[in-house]
Amino acid sequence: MSAPLDVDLWRRAEQVFAAALECAPEDRSRLLRQACGGDDALRAAVDTLLAFDESDFLETPLITPTPTLSMALDSSPGAGGSVGPYRLVALIGEGGMSRVFLAERASPDFPQQVAVKLIREGGLSPSALRRFRRERRILAGLQHPNIARLLDGGATESGEPYVVMEYVSGLPVTRYCDERRLTVRER
Repeated sequence: MSAPLDVDLWRRAEQVFAAALECAPEDRSRLLRQACGGDDALRAAVDTLLAFDESDFLETPLITPTPTLSMALDSSPGAGGSVGPYRLVALIGEGGMSRVFLAERASPDFPQQVAVKLIREGGLSPSALRRFRRERRILAGLQHPNIARLLDGGATESGEPYVVMEYVSGLPVTRYCDERRLTVRER
């Protein structure tokens, strides 16, 4: 198992990775040589990110989910709908394109609380769906104590993507900041 990236290396790798995605495939090799110079660790980190971006990791669920996404989204929080091996317990967040549920692994042999982000049916354009899948791949490679871990992911029977993240109990960051009346700089 490789050691996690240090913060400075990660920031540089993220910048080079973003630039590599923006350039034409035939220009990528030259860009990487110039941007990474002789920094082998940086080049390895960028190559890893590019490999995740090009792979189909997490594109296919390991376990075929039983309900469709629309069933999960239409069920009220706590109604017991499920996605893959996870039973949805309560709605904990909602946006224009997705809902996030507190969920539990359905098997009593593996008790675990998780956060399941479900994309609303038809909520993503093809380009937004590609970005979501790319984000999912990047999250799968991140290891840092201040980043919730990606645990699982896949697609519902209807093809809508979902991700399963480590559940972190606490206040939403916006509420935390508001309650403490933090300045923009403090936020």
